[in-house]
Amino acid sequence: MDESLQIAKRARDFGLPDYFDMQAAMGQTKHVGGWTATQELAQLCNLQEGQEILYVGCGAGTAATTIAMEYKCRLVGVDLLETMVESAREWAQRRGVAERTEFRVADAQDLSFEDDRIDVLICESVNTFVPDLDKAAQEYVRVVKPGGYVGLNEAVWVDAPPEAGSEAMTAITGQENTQFRRMDRHAR
Repeated sequence: MDESLQIAKRARDFGLPDYFDMQAAMGQTKHVGGWTATQELAQLCNLQEGQEILYVGCGAGTAATTIAMEYKCRLVGVDLLETMVESAREWAQRRGVAERTEFRVADAQDLSFEDDRIDVLICESVNTFVPDLDKAAQEYVRVVKPGGYVGLNEAVWVDAPPEAGSEAMTAITGQENTQFRRMDRHAR
């Protein structure tokens, strides 16, 4: 089949909620804590001018392009959906950081980067939707340089969620309750 005739994959083709397609069309994505949480994560990861940052699950590109602007770094963003990647490229162009950014389709479980390349990897509100979290975590560590940082901003249940909260999250995200991972507060 001619590649130009291929149909772009939609969120449900990856087992994701349809609202990701809506967010891509709007050119906006959200994550837990918004830009304030991203700034805190950037500080914890010691983001510096000139570093190479990998933003896994870049979505529509709003946070990723802001990082490139604020920290004057080289940023590569990846997302499963081509429509998100296209939106991120548009954001980079509008914000004047296209020359320092690159956006491409990729899966968190199979990152197409060589070992020890990235200074800082940032991933926000993505891992809940990753089928094999262990595989993704191994990829994150593999691509980051020794002494580099992997920064994650994720929503987790520390205790079993209340029924109403669990139902609300299922309604909002389209994910069944079993998709939300519970964190054992005693795990080491």
